[in-house]
Amino acid sequence: MRSAGLMIGSRLVDERHPLLVAELASAHDGQVEQACALVRAVADGGGEAVKFQLVIAEELLTPSHPDFEMFHRLELSRQDWQTVVGEARQRGLIPTAIYTAAGISINRTSPASTN
Repeated sequence: MRSAGLMIGSRLVDERHPLLVAELASAHDGQVEQACALVRAVADGGGEAVKFQLVIAEELLTPSHPDFEMFHRLELSRQDWQTVVGEARQRGLIPTAIYTAAGISINRTSPASTN
């Protein structure tokens, strides 16, 4: 029996219509321009969605944790994330930048980029 699938916006996703998601995690290294360049590469390469790990060190770790500084270096500001999500939307990509509660909020409130 076939699954009815899932609608993401106007896009049907099911076993006959898979969604190509580029998992970029934290490959931006905390740099907004690098994140936007990755988004452009996904769009140019035929991707349909882009997924980042939106890291906020204080939401994940205590300052005394050995990896706290590493996670802190991967952070982008809320404004930077809005730019990245807007870039993805402007290029017709489905953005997912959900790793924390803040990621959900940013993903929901980011307009299309004006850059």
